Amino acid sequence: MGVGGAVPQGGGGVRFANETDAYNYMWNQATAEGREYAAYITTKGVIVTPAGLNKDGEGEFLKYYNPTWKNGALNITFENNNYQVIGGIHTHQAENGFYGYGFSTPDDYTTIFLNGLPFFSMNFDNTMGAQFSDGKYCYPMNINASRDAVLGGYSLIKYIFNYGK
Repeated sequence: MGVGGAVPQGGGGVRFANETDAYNYMWNQATAEGREYAAYITTKGVIVTPAGLNKDGEGEFLKYYNPTWKNGALNITFENNNYQVIGGIHTHQAENGFYGYGFSTPDDYTTIFLNGLPFFSMNFDNTMGAQFSDGKYCYPMNINASRDAVLGGYSLIKYIFNYGK
C-alpha cells in the first residue's frame, strides 16, 4: 500500500481510499507529465486510471477496468474487486484554449457514457467544472468549490451524495 492508502495496479492505475490524496496525485502527475489524468469516483474511494489512453481529443479512460451497467449502476473491476462508480473526474492542467476552462467534446462523450453520474474537471485557472447527462445531452452542475478547495479536502463524494437535496 502506498502513500495515502494508494494501491498501485498493474498498468499504472492506482486506488486511493482517501479522495483528497487521489486528486492531489492526479494534479501533480498531470502537471509534471503534461498530460491529463482521469479517475473513477466510487463508493469506496477513487481509482485513477493510467494516463496512456486519456489522449487529447479522446475520452478513452472509460475503457479501463471493464465498465458495465447493471441494474442501473455503473461498476468496474479493479484488482479483482467490484466497485460501484458514482462519478468521474479528470484534469485540465494546461492553458490550451477551451480545454483549460471547461469541457471538450470528448468530455461530453464521457459524460454521456456516465449517463446521469457527474463528471468533473479540475482546471488550470483554479476552477472546477461539473456536468451530467441524461444519456443524450450534457447539463452543467453548480459546484461552489475551487480546484484548490478540492485539492485541500473538499469532498466530491459528499457533493455527489448531497447534490440536489
